[in-house]
Amino acid sequence: MKVMSAKEAKNAFGTFIDTAQREPVFVTKRNRMVGVFLSINEIEGIPMLKESLLKQMDEKLENPLFSMLGANKDHTVFANADEADQYLNKLRNEWK
Repeated sequence: MKVMSAKEAKNAFGTFIDTAQREPVFVTKRNRMVGVFLSINEIEGIPMLKESLLKQMDEKLENPLFSMLGANKDHTVFANADEADQYLNKLRNEWK
């Protein structure tokens, strides 16, 4: 799957659309996943797309905040804000 920044997608929109006809295109902004663009034909494969998206996030992207803190060594992905808060509280307790 292709990964493009929002700026790249904007500046080469025709290429962006053509690429999405062949494969899903993940869109990032400031190294954070913000969306995925796919063709109408790909809609049937959404369960596989979700699995691939999570794998892509684990491999390629990390939360910039955690990078600044020196955390996120295991490329933790949070399902919701409560999980992220719990993780941050755990880090705070480790630093005390």
